Amino acid sequence: MPYEWVPNPNAAPDHSGAALHGRAVLRAWPQRSLNRRGLAGFVGATAALLAVPMLSLLGSLAVWVLLPFVGAALAGLIWALRLSLRRGAVLETLTLGEGSLTIVRQADGRAPQYWQANPHWVRLHLRPTGGPVSDYLTLSGGGREVELGAFLTPNERQRLHTELSGILARL
Repeated sequence: MPYEWVPNPNAAPDHSGAALHGRAVLRAWPQRSLNRRGLAGFVGATAALLAVPMLSLLGSLAVWVLLPFVGAALAGLIWALRLSLRRGAVLETLTLGEGSLTIVRQADGRAPQYWQANPHWVRLHLRPTGGPVSDYLTLSGGGREVELGAFLTPNERQRLHTELSGILARL
């Protein structure tokens, strides 16, 4: 699940009907199918599989001819996978307090991007079509419109819209 609501131990339970006091915090990140440990295992397995045909050439000059190409292929694979891991290192944090709603987006070593608005004036939009992705989820307020969870699947964006609409309605 690429997003989670961080529980607030000081908040009233949902079934109590109490208005939202304190903070609600949402953390969202892209789904990553390959972590650093998986990357190391994949590169190791690829190196082993590339070495198998070269075993028959041990002791001949052909090994030295093929070795730079095998090394270049492994270096290119490592470079591409590391680049993919870096570009996927995105974290969006939505913090809803009593008087402010803040979104902080941190992406692969870049400076964090901030957006803040009064939660009573924030409008939540889910556009089924017309956005860069299907079921495009945006928040508008404070003179700006920002996207939320563009990397989530359409079902996750719909579910997040439902959950966030309920929280904003309780304010």
